[in-house]
Amino acid sequence: MVDPDKPQRVGDYFVVAGLGNGKSTQNAIHLDDDRHISEPITDVTVIFKSLGERPPKGYTCIDKTPAGFPADLNHGSIRQPSCYLCVRRGTDKPPLTDIGVLYEGKERLMAGCDFVTCTETGKSANVNNGGNRTFITYRRAPHRMAHSSLAVTEICVIIASKNEKPPHAFCLIDRNLNKGMVGSDVYLCYRKSLARPRSIMYPAEVLSRFPVEDYEGFPLPDTIPMFCLPQGAIIECWPENSQYPLPSFSTFVLTGASGQKIYGAAVTFFELLPEEQLTEARKKALKLDDDDENSEEGKRVAHTNKCMCVLSHWPFFEAFKKFLSQLYRISLSAQPLPIERYIAILMLDVPFPSPQRPRILVQTSMYDPFEISQLSHTPLPVSGASYIAMLRYLHSDNAMLLFYLVLTEHKILIHSLRPPLMTSIAEAITTLLFPFSWQCPYVPLCPLGLNDVLDAPCPFIVGIDSRYFDQYDPPDDVTCVDLDNNTISLENEVKGLSWKSLPKKPGKVLHERLNELLYQLYQLFRKEREAVDVDIVEPAIELAPLDHDTSYSRKRLQLEVAIQDAFLRFMATILKGYEAFLKPITSAPTQETCDLTSLFDLEGFLKSRPNAQSKFFQILSRTQMFSRFIEGRSFVSSQDSLLAFFDNCLEKLDQSPDCRLVEVDESVARGGQRTYVVTPPDVSNMDKGKLYTYPVFPVLNVDLMKPEKLSVHAQSVMTPPVSPVARRTKAERYQSVLMARRYAGSPISWAKCLLAHCYSLWFIHLPAYVKCHHNKAKVLHVALEILCKMKKKGVKLPDEVCYRVLMQLCGQYGHPALAVKVLFEMKNQGITPNAVTYGYYNRAVIEGKWPSNTTSSHMWNKLRNFFAAVYELQRLARLAKNNKGDSLSPTESNNDLDLLDTPRRATVKKSDRSRTPSREREKALSRERLLDLGDSNDGEGRRTPDREIKSRRERTISEMSSASGAADILNLSTNSLDGVPASTQRKRRSNGRTVSETSVLSAALNEGLQHSSLYVNANSEDSDPYEYTTRMLDDVIFGLPAGLQPDTALEAVLCSCNQCTKCGRYLYDEDILAGWTADESNLNTGCPYCHTQQVARLTVKIKDYRNCFSSHPSSELSSSINSFGSSELLPGNGEVEPTSGPLSNSVPSTIESNLIKFSSPTRPISAVAMSPPASNPVPIRGSHHRMRHSISAPSSANASPSGSLHGSPRTGSWFQRMRSSNSTCSHGSTWYVSRAPEERDNIMVTYLNPLVLRKELENMFENDGIDKLQSPEVVQTKPDIFWNLVWYFKRLELPSHLADHVLSTYPSNERADRFEERRSISGLGTQILVSTSWDGDREEYDTIPLYVQWNAPADQQGSLQDKGLTTRTVMQSVVAHIKINDVYSPTLMLLEERNRQKNINPNAKWSVYRELLYLSLTACGAENVDVDAFDKEYRRAYRRLLESKNHSDLLCLEDKSPQTRAVFCRRVFDTPALQPRLPKHLVNSLT
Repeated sequence: MVDPDKPQRVGDYFVVAGLGNGKSTQNAIHLDDDRHISEPITDVTVIFKSLGERPPKGYTCIDKTPAGFPADLNHGSIRQPSCYLCVRRGTDKPPLTDIGVLYEGKERLMAGCDFVTCTETGKSANVNNGGNRTFITYRRAPHRMAHSSLAVTEICVIIASKNEKPPHAFCLIDRNLNKGMVGSDVYLCYRKSLARPRSIMYPAEVLSRFPVEDYEGFPLPDTIPMFCLPQGAIIECWPENSQYPLPSFSTFVLTGASGQKIYGAAVTFFELLPEEQLTEARKKALKLDDDDENSEEGKRVAHTNKCMCVLSHWPFFEAFKKFLSQLYRISLSAQPLPIERYIAILMLDVPFPSPQRPRILVQTSMYDPFEISQLSHTPLPVSGASYIAMLRYLHSDNAMLLFYLVLTEHKILIHSLRPPLMTSIAEAITTLLFPFSWQCPYVPLCPLGLNDVLDAPCPFIVGIDSRYFDQYDPPDDVTCVDLDNNTISLENEVKGLSWKSLPKKPGKVLHERLNELLYQLYQLFRKEREAVDVDIVEPAIELAPLDHDTSYSRKRLQLEVAIQDAFLRFMATILKGYEAFLKPITSAPTQETCDLTSLFDLEGFLKSRPNAQSKFFQILSRTQMFSRFIEGRSFVSSQDSLLAFFDNCLEKLDQSPDCRLVEVDESVARGGQRTYVVTPPDVSNMDKGKLYTYPVFPVLNVDLMKPEKLSVHAQSVMTPPVSPVARRTKAERYQSVLMARRYAGSPISWAKCLLAHCYSLWFIHLPAYVKCHHNKAKVLHVALEILCKMKKKGVKLPDEVCYRVLMQLCGQYGHPALAVKVLFEMKNQGITPNAVTYGYYNRAVIEGKWPSNTTSSHMWNKLRNFFAAVYELQRLARLAKNNKGDSLSPTESNNDLDLLDTPRRATVKKSDRSRTPSREREKALSRERLLDLGDSNDGEGRRTPDREIKSRRERTISEMSSASGAADILNLSTNSLDGVPASTQRKRRSNGRTVSETSVLSAALNEGLQHSSLYVNANSEDSDPYEYTTRMLDDVIFGLPAGLQPDTALEAVLCSCNQCTKCGRYLYDEDILAGWTADESNLNTGCPYCHTQQVARLTVKIKDYRNCFSSHPSSELSSSINSFGSSELLPGNGEVEPTSGPLSNSVPSTIESNLIKFSSPTRPISAVAMSPPASNPVPIRGSHHRMRHSISAPSSANASPSGSLHGSPRTGSWFQRMRSSNSTCSHGSTWYVSRAPEERDNIMVTYLNPLVLRKELENMFENDGIDKLQSPEVVQTKPDIFWNLVWYFKRLELPSHLADHVLSTYPSNERADRFEERRSISGLGTQILVSTSWDGDREEYDTIPLYVQWNAPADQQGSLQDKGLTTRTVMQSVVAHIKINDVYSPTLMLLEERNRQKNINPNAKWSVYRELLYLSLTACGAENVDVDAFDKEYRRAYRRLLESKNHSDLLCLEDKSPQTRAVFCRRVFDTPALQPRLPKHLVNSLT
């Protein structure tokens, strides 16, 4: 799993280390004479001392065992001569490389081996005291052996019957030499080491490096040369005709001060020592002058070792190995490019693998390319571990014993003659501790010069070369692990320990599983060795062959993951249920808050474990790893996502004990389908014919690198920081995808799944919104209220990101008590916080500023709260008394205060005007309606009776107060209005809204008449010198949006309606939502008619109103308005009681589901109207009529499907910039609309599935940082993400700052004088009006929707009819039938009307269902139409028509009602608004 805190660079430093420029031997570490290094063994023989034999000349007899017993090979035998082993050392012949024991008659002698047949005196060399003869065998090295070959340097005899063990680094030959019935068990042991000739060792130095300058925060460690060459820089000689040694590959790990691991990959090789460095002193020390030039081996030549190393924060060991091996081969041959250019490829050109490009293919030269892929193929920590090597070289028993020693924190020394083996196994054993992490000193490859670390008083894990034992003995309290011989030498205090010290049952399961995997491993070894004739582990250690990619790599990966899974299952089993003992911080922190006992109930945890395992858990609980684990689980750390994955493993074990805990990410394991190729360096700009050759590996010349890329600062740039709380963990993303796929099969679950992801999007963007908002505390409280309401609406969040974001913000802005509320709300919803969320919660509580409990202000707050509580209790008692006996019928409500407990219906019973609600009551009402989504359903999708009441659109106090003092834009109904005194008028209902005139309305009305107003002006005196005709004025008024304010600057109209690319039918918003899939990478939606997969588009129109306002009325306004032929509307202090409509009481009782609910038999009129003089202007809503809250409650009017013309004007929404009341229009100011708005832009972006949008938003944060949402540049750089966020937030009426970015993108074209005038009078237009459109614009060949024709101005009705469109009479007849709950008759009318129009325009495509629904919503008002009941009646009518022989041929595919999935999407999401505006082509033709 990638750590975001690490630099996103493949390689940090390239270093070349070796012998410095010093020419004397004074600074040498050791000469051979000082080290007392024994020469290799060249011969071996047997003597019988009891028979009078003595060691031959030049031989040394092995007389004693390591424990001091006689080294008699026939020890303990009766009547057998004493037999001893003798060895000879020297350099005159090739040394012995192996020692063995041969049982004659039972096995054959191995090829290349020989055995000791007789003694010096000719006696048989049989060392067995039994019947069958036993001989000592040996293998000799070839004459031209490489100097780096291993040879036998020590042989010893041990007597197992005396409890003797092989010494450190000795290999035991597991064959008893004493096979008789009487006698001790005698075994031979031997130790190998490098058969090097005379040499001089110097401290290694850095010869060259790149980059030359240190990275900020990560300087090149001074100890790097010691780790590159652990034995130091060596000068040694060997014959010139001897075999040249192959380069060797090694790895090491450094631990930084912050605990981060730095990985090193090195290739060590030998090259000739330059003549200028071969001084006389060195010749003398190497005894070069004593050489015999005429010898068979030839003249001896001085060589020195050198190492090139890549240092990185990431263990790309395989890639580094291939790169360094290729670089070494390049240095040996002539090349057209300098070697520095090849180094620059890795250091400068290779990008870091990311989810966008998970596989990087690097081509450096003529050699095979190598790849660098993402390391996170599993959720476990990234490391350079080889679990296969650990199991192969330690087997299951020793692997589990070593695991126990590491788990209980002992001093551990790992040694081997193969350096890479130590690093890979040390990494494996420490990563298997997960979720624990090793906290003590950790040096998997320790240079011999730093062996003092073995004397440390604390636990450690140190890896050291086995040649350490040639000169030193390890401390007594250190446990030694010999990887070459698979032995573990325990320290004295833990003698007798085994893997059985682990908990019995989980330990037994782990042991059995490891034995199974070991068998599979040997089967894989055998098959692959037969296939390629190479050991599969050795290529990771040696550099020959250089390339070893076989078809077994996938099987090896599966084995690696299986080993990890076995150990993870063990850890999950022993720690099961630990999270129940975590103790969250719920009060102001003290000094003891961060103690282990304060964070974790250790006593309760120990009691919950089995009694038989109590000793193990007591030892475990006292380790530093356990304490650090609890601290990391309680607070924020870089391991949060890993700990969350561990918690998911615990849940998996509870649900299914046999499930796999570690799954391989196949896309990452295969490298993904997206590959980024790094091409070889270009040679075209080099000198033709020039070749670069190097007698030795050169000192790097930085000038030969790419000059344009040498800036360290440019290369040190890390991935932009992303807030870790706004990003899902890998496990959370995986679970989210699974949940989405599971919910995709249920219509209601799919709709709520999309809704949950939309809320997640809002919480992800919340940090940017809070940072931009002036009242941060208010935003945080509203976010908490949203969380509380989401549970009531049945919204199940896919992850814990929402809670995590809010907790972090509470701590960041100093509200720790609010973070505690979020935690308890989270638990109330049945969610247990994972490691990431829990860490950010405790961090917020610890770092947040808590209020003091001793200050006087705190005491006064307590007193104030007490009196406030008493007042509220008394008020509630009065309300209960007043409400007693009132009904809750669907057509009326008890009073305004019923809003606290019951949702508002289409109509509300009138109340006492004199009652004025307090500020607290307004806030309570706003909070209560914060997240009402309309109707809701039970678990099976059926509407319950008590919830059916909520199916009507609900109004909040903020909405009602906004609507109180404003008039509708125009009422173009053909019915006239009769004047009625204001005192008798109680209610008003527009075509599209029904609003109760409460006391709040009265108060706002009286106040609103004293403030500014907005009027439609035909020809303003300060406007440009041209005049609007009546038709042009029609277009101005007809196009005005609801919610238009004098300070409105821009309007963004978003529409999701699309035309199918294949069948041409219209896809509406709910169809698109239902057609999406649960794949977060799939942009396509399905057409419900032809099932074509296609990408939906979101259309955005930007309209500029900054040049549309005037402060001077025109005398022509009233005559222009009268030309519409509609009712005259003027501002006044009262309202007009309308006459009763002919159909208002004609609701038959036989209909099962009433489609329309009217509050009274009266016809609705505008909110403020009276009989005025004809010359008065028409008022339009002003910004001062809104209630001033920093964050308004959502307005159902904004999301209502009714049109902007006949619906109530929209109130200011959260998307508009919130301003205090002193920034409104000044007292008594008036404004007039003088012209049509300018259409600044028409944008089309991809309509994204919320699942896809979330993934894209997370990728944007990862690449650009979370601050991207705070910059207006996001409108242009990320238009798809920006406009989709605006769309979803508007649909859910969630507050956001995003719409304000549009102002910066579209600067004002307003004249300077008018700009200054509006600045001084109205408070500069900085409001952004975001509106939605359910239906799309029609093309010229298409028909005009009926709801648009219904709202067309009266003088244009005739022109529309002349074009062959539906007549006004037909539409009125359709509406009349709808009002009496008759759907069949209007459906038949529209079918016949469509058939008539198709004879005129065959290209016309329209759905009878859509036309009937939209006309009903517009003409009758959305508040009065139950869409679900409408669908039910329409489906009944459709079936009836389909079964009719006379009318079935009139039906089309698009006439069907929406699918069930689309219906639930429409029900869960607030539908967009209908925008009844005439198409441009029609307006132009009429004009």
